Amino acid sequence: MAEWEDHNAASQHIMREQSRGRLQDLQQYTEADIIADPPQMPELPPIPDSERARLKHGEMELFLKLSASLTVLLARTVHLQDLQLAHVRLLEYLQGYAEMYGSDAVKPNFHWATHLRDQILDYGPVYGFWAFLQERLNFIVKSFHTNNHGQGQLEVTMMRSYSALTSLRNMVSARL
Repeated sequence: MAEWEDHNAASQHIMREQSRGRLQDLQQYTEADIIADPPQMPELPPIPDSERARLKHGEMELFLKLSASLTVLLARTVHLQDLQLAHVRLLEYLQGYAEMYGSDAVKPNFHWATHLRDQILDYGPVYGFWAFLQERLNFIVKSFHTNNHGQGQLEVTMMRSYSALTSLRNMVSARL
């Protein structure tokens, strides 16, 4: 197993360096290292049925459709010809999910996902208009323990902390 892993790591390093155009870094490898066939993958013991993942028939195909779709939809650059195929794969995933798990398992976000193609056509890649940062900050604020402070006490404390931090940053940047 160690021999196979060493060969695999060396092969990945070689391919990475070749793709970056750093062929001089590969002089430490002989031609045999670059061309050599990998050692035989070692046989792994069979997984007992009690430990085997319990997948329904077709779940892996559904996962691959979702993965292929999200790879295109969540990219920083989206090409129009890929966008249509990604939308079709997403719809196939959503229909397959509803058939496999029933309509009760379908969530409102499934409907929202069907509009991704139109949103990308209107606004560009989702990377530029999604509000993940703001949602993450909302999650952080919600996780604060308020100690039963209410009626603006917590907000005033948070605003004072923000104001102090902003003033400190302004003083430091003014001296640089």
